[in-house]
Amino acid sequence: MIHKGRVCAPRQRKDAALASEQAKIHSQMNPTAEAFAQVLINHHRRFCAKLSAKCNVIESDIEKYTITYGTLCKEANAGIPAGAGMFLNEIHKICQNNGLPPLNALAVNAKNKQPGHNYPGGLQRWDQDVRECLATKSYPLELFVGGRG
Repeated sequence: MIHKGRVCAPRQRKDAALASEQAKIHSQMNPTAEAFAQVLINHHRRFCAKLSAKCNVIESDIEKYTITYGTLCKEANAGIPAGAGMFLNEIHKICQNNGLPPLNALAVNAKNKQPGHNYPGGLQRWDQDVRECLATKSYPLELFVGGRG
């Protein structure tokens, strides 16, 4: 959400239907996408949670708190970054279906500090998504890994 030039985290949807959706999602989720989600959530909790109180994410926050594809793959024990996009898009869809900013917005190329050309909605959409992601207080781990993390 944007209020007078500030990006603030949207409200998180909580209801019985969500619990049912969660059970379906993580049972169908690719194991690599699940590992990526766990790394991204841990990264968000470690580095981005402090930003959620200020609602005013600036450019230097984006550069400071994103994670490179290489680091993401290494921490997820997923090999090389080539082809990571399909797993990140899976995370994007889960977030979108549950009213959360896309967690995959945190993953960027090491050289240009931006996502790959297949980011859903392109770079303009990513700029808004990453700001909302950084400003979000937290992401429910269970949504992605079924509470196993």
